Amino acid sequence: MPSRLRLVFASIAKIRLKKERNLPGSRQHAPHALPHTIGLVRHYPVQLPLRPRRCDAEQFAGWCDRYNSAAVKLPAFPSVGATEWDACLSSDMRRAVATAQHIYGEKGGIVFTNKLREIELAPFWNTRLRLPLLLWAAVARAAWYASHQSQPESKKQARTRAAALADQLMRYGGEKRVLLVSHGAFLLVLQRELRRRGYRGPRIMHASHGKPYIMKRAVG
Repeated sequence: MPSRLRLVFASIAKIRLKKERNLPGSRQHAPHALPHTIGLVRHYPVQLPLRPRRCDAEQFAGWCDRYNSAAVKLPAFPSVGATEWDACLSSDMRRAVATAQHIYGEKGGIVFTNKLREIELAPFWNTRLRLPLLLWAAVARAAWYASHQSQPESKKQARTRAAALADQLMRYGGEKRVLLVSHGAFLLVLQRELRRRGYRGPRIMHASHGKPYIMKRAVG
């Protein structure tokens, strides 16, 4: 192969590699493009709808819908200071929206996104058998961990969603401090993704309502 032709192919290969590194889903995560500090906050406690002691599959699904549309118990003062953050992203579910507005509302500019939504629960068994509500919830979440087809979003899909959200954070970059308002189960998945990208902070086993969990990007 003539030397000029080799140079042409080499140049094309370099251009293609550069483009691939700049793709949104690329695994080449430039540390300088990620926010320095991320705050993870679970929404405030929900004003729980009337909870039946026992329910069948359809009734459990209905209770989940009512929970998702319920209001939250707002504290007298925000649990997190808005001035501590340069940007705020929140789940677009009602309980997270109310929390984000209470914390960051006066500062304005909250970005609401479905990427921060909770991992939805669904009946694991379509039955008329009446079981304790807490049993329905516990087994439904276990079914999700086991990647059971009964659940609307698989574990792999939730992890992909967390990765997409982390990619979105790269637009803030530099020394920015970004607050994320989300939900208990999804925060566990998101925390795992952030650790993969070099963030360090307290390990969340069960997120408390309204409490900020600070994660900082490791340097070096």
